[in-house]
Amino acid sequence: MRGSKQVLIIDDSVEHVDDLRETIRACGGEPVVAINAAEGRRHLAAIADGLETYALAIIDVMMALTSLEEVHKLEQAVNEDSKRIGVTLCREAREHYHISPQTLDIVCFSIRDDADIVDELEALGVRHISKVTRRGWSELHEYVKNALS
Repeated sequence: MRGSKQVLIIDDSVEHVDDLRETIRACGGEPVVAINAAEGRRHLAAIADGLETYALAIIDVMMALTSLEEVHKLEQAVNEDSKRIGVTLCREAREHYHISPQTLDIVCFSIRDDADIVDELEALGVRHISKVTRRGWSELHEYVKNALS
């Protein structure tokens, strides 16, 4: 897929990652996957440093902060933080790494659609699409297709 535009996926759900990979490839793109927030942060830092570029980033709102072994060690604290870690990554991308929407379009794809989450993402210039509906998957497919065109 050399020459294809890349799409960064930050999500710890194997099922969702597989579906996203399929969607991205069907649209002519090349998926790059980070399976937890720590890996996601490494990619965001590389984007900020100009070492990596993507047509789009798809970030899950709720995921593991680090490897599953570490998550089990810190289960209670991790549980609370992981419920919104994707929002934290989006905020870090915009405010800490200073990655503008023009540099990286980000969409959060999540089962969570709490008003406070959606409002916070909107304030960051990040699109929210729901994972729980067939319409959400169709909407994401169109979003990926547009980002790769």
